[in-house]
Amino acid sequence: MHDDEAFLVARAAGGDRGAFAVLVARHEARLRHFLARVVGPHEADDAAQDAFLKAWLALDRYRGEAGFGAWLAGIGWRAAAIPVIPRGTPSATKLPRDPARRGSNSSARSRR
Repeated sequence: MHDDEAFLVARAAGGDRGAFAVLVARHEARLRHFLARVVGPHEADDAAQDAFLKAWLALDRYRGEAGFGAWLAGIGWRAAAIPVIPRGTPSATKLPRDPARRGSNSSARSRR
């Protein structure tokens, strides 16, 4: 990471929105292009916006081991890879079991 970028990240982590805006301007096009390949061009803008918001909220956890752009791409990748479950949708743990599995479990129990 360049010295000026490290300075901007440190300022942004301290709450400087202007510094974060510079980081966004530097990385926005590359992140959108990357996310367009991950989620498609129609979803890339929303995914990038989500990644920037998550990055802003997590700046205090950025350790600088990777470049800021790589860290940001990782945030975008994870956000895009994890499907969003709309509110009111039953979680996977509450979905009914597969009838075929239930049948194999009951036959296994009857053999005991």
